[in-house]
Amino acid sequence: MMGHTHMLIGAAAGAVWAVSQGWDTNFVVISAAGAAISAIVPDIDHPQGHIRQRMGILSGLLDWLPHRGITHSLAMLIWWALAMYLGTGDIRTAMPGILGYASHLIADMMTKSGIPLFLPFHAGRIYALPRLMRLRTAGISEQLIAGVAALLLLPYIDIGQISGVLTTVGGDMVRWYGDAVRLFIP
Repeated sequence: MMGHTHMLIGAAAGAVWAVSQGWDTNFVVISAAGAAISAIVPDIDHPQGHIRQRMGILSGLLDWLPHRGITHSLAMLIWWALAMYLGTGDIRTAMPGILGYASHLIADMMTKSGIPLFLPFHAGRIYALPRLMRLRTAGISEQLIAGVAALLLLPYIDIGQISGVLTTVGGDMVRWYGDAVRLFIP
């Protein structure tokens, strides 16, 4: 899936988590933004990934990583969860970041390429859908998923508020969010 779709799905997961915890709107926005950023971290192994593009000269240090390799594994999700927990000191606060990363893995498991979920122990690709239902990256089904994720955000988040946060940290998120919403709301 494309980066903007991962960000929307992650943001929706973070927002739903925050609302389920009874957090106020400010924390919902922060949770959505944190989950959106975490949702693109697995693609640090892709030369065109959002984070990698912003690394400048340091980007070359990651050239050895194959796309959809170890960063798309359960082992890395566990590492990320530990990093989130140690960084926040509270599992509830760490959860949006964990959900963002996990949402990326689940979304990529729905594609035709799948992911090597059990690396480094098993390199086989794991899929969340039967062969005929697997999604093509950047296809209409991905756009529909992005639209649904965007709609999930609507009841919880003031668009202006999250746009400000994600414009600062997520670049093109606002444009992608608007595109996804326009799929469902003319």
